[in-house]
Formats: sequence, structure tokens, C-alpha cells
Amino acid sequence: MIASLSSAQDSWIHGVVTDDTGNSIANAEVINYKGKHITETDSLGRFSFLGVEDVKYGLTKSGFELKWI
Repeated sequence: MIASLSSAQDSWIHGVVTDDTGNSIANAEVINYKGKHITETDSLGRFSFLGVEDVKYGLTKSGFELKWI
């Protein structure tokens, strides 16, 4: 799984989770490294967090290993 991340000064972090061929991955969990924030990608692989620190994030989905980005 691959994620592209963007962040803004107002602590909005968003991105898209894709596989190695560029296909979006729906229903993947995106986890804040500190475990305080967890969200799930939508049907197009998109996710976002508002009001969080720009820190390390992990991605996981059934059938995939957890990957920290």
C-alpha cells in the first residue's frame, strides 16, 4: 500500500492510499503513530484528518501488512 500525504498549517492531513499499480484501496485504516486518531479510506482510497499533528502514520487493511509512512 502507498499513501500520498499533504498537510496544511491548520493541521489538515489528507491523502490517497493506493496499491503498487496505482489502484485506490477502499476501507484501509489510516492510523496516527501515537494511536490517537484512526480513520478509514473512502471508496476512492481518500482519507483526511483535521486538527492533528503532522506525525508518522500507518496504513493497514486485511491481507496487507501494517506500513508506517
